[in-house]
Amino acid sequence: MKTTAPLICVAHLILGTYFTAHAATAVTYEFRNGVNGYNGQSSSYISSYSPDNNSGGLAYVQALNWTVRNGHSVIAFMRWDLSDVDGSAGIAQASLQLTIDGREQRSATGYSATYNLYPVLRAGLDYGNGNGAVPVEGAISYSSALYSSDPEKRIGWGTSGTITKGPVAGEDYSDVLLGSFTLTADNTTRTTMTIALDPEVIASWVNNPSTNYGFIIIGEPQSPYDVDSVLIRTEGQTTVEWRPYLQVETIPEPGAVALLLGGSVLFFGYRLAK
Repeated sequence: MKTTAPLICVAHLILGTYFTAHAATAVTYEFRNGVNGYNGQSSSYISSYSPDNNSGGLAYVQALNWTVRNGHSVIAFMRWDLSDVDGSAGIAQASLQLTIDGREQRSATGYSATYNLYPVLRAGLDYGNGNGAVPVEGAISYSSALYSSDPEKRIGWGTSGTITKGPVAGEDYSDVLLGSFTLTADNTTRTTMTIALDPEVIASWVNNPSTNYGFIIIGEPQSPYDVDSVLIRTEGQTTVEWRPYLQVETIPEPGAVALLLGGSVLFFGYRLAK
């Protein structure tokens, strides 16, 4: 027993050192179009002011909610390819960095406007490339989840496919909040916002890629109206640092941590028995 115990001790010290240095470390993935060969992010927006037009392919998206004032709203869409993420042990945290151009405040005493991110539930949405100026066949618009110049071939929003006034909560997008940000009177110039994202939603996309339809950005209803539509820089922006930036951090593999702890227990058990 006295002959083999020191060998066991040394073996566990080696294993413990190895797994502490290598396997028990969380991995952080970083995604921004045009950086390290990644080009898996896309975006678009739709507007009730031009209900049939498509606004994909621009250097920005917009979001606005004046539904309580005049019935108008503008909704942004974003989607990320997360196929490089190994989320088998789970997602610890995730954050999204957006570059936002502040909009002129409309109230004399300042304002506060909150914008929410919700997972999209609807598969197969085409963000299009209409630059906000024209309808695009097969792409999203405010009036249609799938626009067609032939009215009989258009597919509207909602599970019925007949809604022509934008996506429907609980049908086209989830009521589970992915994240949110708030602009105040201090954000009238270009601002960088870092938004904490729900790691469970990110994990569901990583582990079930077929359900990753992206998310929408929609403002909470404003009354009275205090601010113009918020302008968010996208992957189409020539300045790389202004493009959306996503960070995803994974949880360390539990098997490696368990082996490390097991080695430590045996080591200290040996020391006590010696």
